Amino acid sequence: MELKDKIVLITGAARRLGREMAHGFADQGAHVLVHYRSSVDDAESLVSELQQKKVRSQAYQADLSSVASVQAMAIKIMEEHQQVNVLVNNASSFYATPFKTTTEAQWDEFLAIHVKAPFFLVQQLATAMKRTREARIINMADWTGEQPRKNYAAYCTSKAALLSLTQVMAKELAPEILVNAVCPGPILPPLGMDEDEKAEVAATTLIKRWGSPADIVKQVLFLAEQDYATGQVYYVDGGQSLA
Repeated sequence: MELKDKIVLITGAARRLGREMAHGFADQGAHVLVHYRSSVDDAESLVSELQQKKVRSQAYQADLSSVASVQAMAIKIMEEHQQVNVLVNNASSFYATPFKTTTEAQWDEFLAIHVKAPFFLVQQLATAMKRTREARIINMADWTGEQPRKNYAAYCTSKAALLSLTQVMAKELAPEILVNAVCPGPILPPLGMDEDEKAEVAATTLIKRWGSPADIVKQVLFLAEQDYATGQVYYVDGGQSLA
């Protein structure tokens, strides 16, 4: 699929990987819709940066833990743009939830953001996306959804559900919409991680280094442009899942 002049919606686009992906799509001539929850200043600055690349861009606020908010955003986007060619479900929450102390609220947060929001957003957009006859959905998942980590039960389970949802969507939305998932490895360190900690993480990969946002952007752009893969999971993790 040619990305020039296509409309791309990226959830959680205001910061980090989402922001990098937004620039990657704009560099290909796509118009980028920027979802954010609370980072309004970052979202607006991103929109300004993208518009300088001579593409259309607009920011949309939604609380992905609320189905009503997700649906309202989708309705507004359809009213203003009539279509979405590429949807990247990128928004994510990540923190430890030790088994004995995990709360219902934590479970609800992870499942809402990683599973319910992508499902109900796609449910709202699918009819219009199918009309384009060449649409793509890319879910940003995690290899720990298949190989879970201790102390991250709620996070890993929700990402496992997102991987399953990727296959469900691929079946439900074929042949017009192709749906795939990307599982990043160590790309952007959390705030506050020191150099020793970064080195320890790098050592858990087969190639002994961190990746870069460009590695993920290239994979996402490939999945948006290709015309035959669907229902698949792509690891971009430096071999961490095998180490």
